[in-house]
Amino acid sequence: MKLLVVDHNALEPANRVLYKKIVELGGIELRLVVPAKWFNTFQTIKFDPPTEKLDFELFSSKVLFSGRTHRLIYRSLHRHIKEFRPDVFYIHSEPENFAAFEAASLTSSSTKLVFYTARNIDHIQVGYPYKLSGLHQWIERFVLPRASHGIACNNTARTLFSAHGFPHISVIPLAVDTELFQPRGVQKEDGTFVIGYVGRLERQKGVDLLLQVLTQLPDRCVARIVGDGSELQSLKRLACSLGISGRVEFISSLDRISLPGELARFDILVLPSRSTPHWKEQFGRVLIESMACGVPVVGSDSGEIPHVIGDAGLIFKEESLDGLRLGCERLLMNGQLRGDLSRRGRERVERMYSLEAVATLHHKLFTSL
Repeated sequence: MKLLVVDHNALEPANRVLYKKIVELGGIELRLVVPAKWFNTFQTIKFDPPTEKLDFELFSSKVLFSGRTHRLIYRSLHRHIKEFRPDVFYIHSEPENFAAFEAASLTSSSTKLVFYTARNIDHIQVGYPYKLSGLHQWIERFVLPRASHGIACNNTARTLFSAHGFPHISVIPLAVDTELFQPRGVQKEDGTFVIGYVGRLERQKGVDLLLQVLTQLPDRCVARIVGDGSELQSLKRLACSLGISGRVEFISSLDRISLPGELARFDILVLPSRSTPHWKEQFGRVLIESMACGVPVVGSDSGEIPHVIGDAGLIFKEESLDGLRLGCERLLMNGQLRGDLSRRGRERVERMYSLEAVATLHHKLFTSL
């Protein structure tokens, strides 16, 4: 079976490992196409041809609108479809995006088209979060009748698409490399209790709640906030106004290779996301990365967070300062609970979110099509 994959995330080598695992399961000849250049939130990444031998074909393509996921267009996509003649074409794109329109326009009826979605907001009801909302709605109406299947990283997406007449959605979670992300057993000698956060610094991520809660916790509790975003300076000002700037450290965004070492410094990780009319947490990748490292997690009930954590962490009602404080206090005072959640988190990741587990789900879907 020939599988063509177009995935802007796979420009980073760490995000290609999943496709390697899919090929290793057998029966699939895979061609992967990535952008020649991509602006990934805060930095430009350029394609660097791998030096090692791969189990699949890897190509880069010049693109239009680099860094604008909803408007991304691959300039050589037509050539890859014509040359490779795939049985299944997986476009890692929401169905309302330009790339999905491009894929649906170029794909023949003999090829099974599969799109990706993280949607957990009903855009048909509340509108698409783009300037050209009407155009994106038209694109989705064009794509869905031509698509055979969709892959969703959360449970809400399947419900939303089914409600609007497209029931062909498989829920396949994001994956984490359990060899890279694993417990490291770092011993601290200063007696601090480190509450960590990793992610974008935007209002919907709720980092301000963590700072407010820190004022109600013992002085030995400190926060390490890893990430960048529009709220960085306001969060620094908030820490100063709360009198806790000496207990809060801000660290710039880290690459995937460096992140496990940072997570090893955390006693717990907090993801205090808050929902908005156009956004709620779609998955929370840092949760499974932390759980893989044996770091207990505390998350709000925004979006997919409770489903990702399951019984391997603590959940509080979003926007609840008391709920977040109580969760932090429970883990601060109860070493046995921290150890139990650390073990359960790692076991849950190995069972549900490891590269092997997620690759198997993809392989079964693609071959079934």
